[in-house]
Amino acid sequence: CSSIPRRCPGIARASLVRPAPVSVAHEPRRSVAQLIRVAPYVIGLGGLLLGWRLRRSRLVFALLVLGWIWLPGGARLWTSIALAIVLGFGALFLWLRPFSQAVAQTVGERRVARALVDAYGSDSLSFFSLRRDKSYFFSPTRRAFLAYRVVAGSALVSGDPVGDEDEFDALLAEFRRIARSQGWRLAVVGASDQQLDRYRALGLRPIPMGEEAVLRPGEFSLEGRAIRKVRQSVSRLEKAGYTLRVVAAEHVDPALRAELDDVSAAWRGNQPERGFSMAIDDLYVAGTVFAAAEDADGRVGGFLHLAPSPAGRGWSLSTMRRRHEVPNGLTEFLIVETVAWAGEAGASEVSLNSCAFTDFLSSERAVTPARRLLRRALLAADNVFQLERLYAFNRKFFPEWRPRYLSVERLTHLPPPGLPYLHGESPLLPPGPWPRQPEPKPPAAEPRGTGAAGARSAGAGWRARSMSASGAPTHR
Repeated sequence: CSSIPRRCPGIARASLVRPAPVSVAHEPRRSVAQLIRVAPYVIGLGGLLLGWRLRRSRLVFALLVLGWIWLPGGARLWTSIALAIVLGFGALFLWLRPFSQAVAQTVGERRVARALVDAYGSDSLSFFSLRRDKSYFFSPTRRAFLAYRVVAGSALVSGDPVGDEDEFDALLAEFRRIARSQGWRLAVVGASDQQLDRYRALGLRPIPMGEEAVLRPGEFSLEGRAIRKVRQSVSRLEKAGYTLRVVAAEHVDPALRAELDDVSAAWRGNQPERGFSMAIDDLYVAGTVFAAAEDADGRVGGFLHLAPSPAGRGWSLSTMRRRHEVPNGLTEFLIVETVAWAGEAGASEVSLNSCAFTDFLSSERAVTPARRLLRRALLAADNVFQLERLYAFNRKFFPEWRPRYLSVERLTHLPPPGLPYLHGESPLLPPGPWPRQPEPKPPAAEPRGTGAAGARSAGAGWRARSMSASGAPTHR
């Protein structure tokens, strides 16, 4: 961590009792350096615009654009606009790229963080704080922590803190002090509505970023006309011979692992791995489970990967993948049968995906001209970001919608953490020849959590059988 003294490698080692000494004398020089780097782009952008406005003056235009006067009028206009856009994005890039901090975790810190998640992790996003691309910041008693990553000068806190709630206020206040001393913008990504009062008291402003779709096994049903399409999908997969197999990640045998990896490779193609606050970066971490759909020959057609929220007796969907040639409705089949398994295992909820910008994607809520205009823009960009498709898919199951927030100190701070967050979640990364990363192996000493209720029962496998005539799942 270049911005922290070497005797305290990473903020994750800091405590509230004896915070590491932090020097901020270099911050003005850093700001001046940024200004010097950005200034040529801003001047260039202004020069291009001025040159375009004064394009009839050959002398001014020659001084600013070096010979563009010989271009045809139309080419000159479009070239000016193109270069202005490029230089403008260059200035924006440098503005959002002041400095970052290297992620630092130790085996001991991961052990403490995992124990806290197992003991206190009631939120559906708690388990995802254990990703290896985050640093940890602990309270002095180590009974509470938050996970964060510094990207482009913004300290992105992943979800709510985990641990003893009596220590949250002091934990957040001290982390804000450290962030300010380092010149970082502070943002909490995926904050729940249960902690909003704490964030407001800290001076943060919550901005709705979307909603999380949650299914409750005790209330979920395939009865009724409204959900008939899901019921038909499940019935079609049952007739095709598909069954559900649930296996704990630590009990996956080599043959099954090879099939799961093959499905992942086929599904991802040349797309990058995604996730920051709403996915785990190791499919085989202990405590998680696979819900795999197998055909009559035992071949895996697709799977859901679920992470536990141990204290909340729930499961959170980390990723869902399938082969391209499987019958339509396989994902619906997986979700319905997984919810049935979770109910039998004693889980209280299954969290699906978090959908961004639901206030604007919903036609019922887009009632003002500004909301309708933004909704049209989001629908036009759906081929790239697939926000509306994800929202429409989740609506099929009539879930409970749970709001999530991006909490920032000022509205003017919204773009700086917002763009790095989108970069962290990876929807802005284009397709490319992304190399497959080897799955990280947890240290031998890392604790093996049991997950939510019923996680141990998944170890030997669980298979869903057929649908009854009424549409209710029956199991063996």
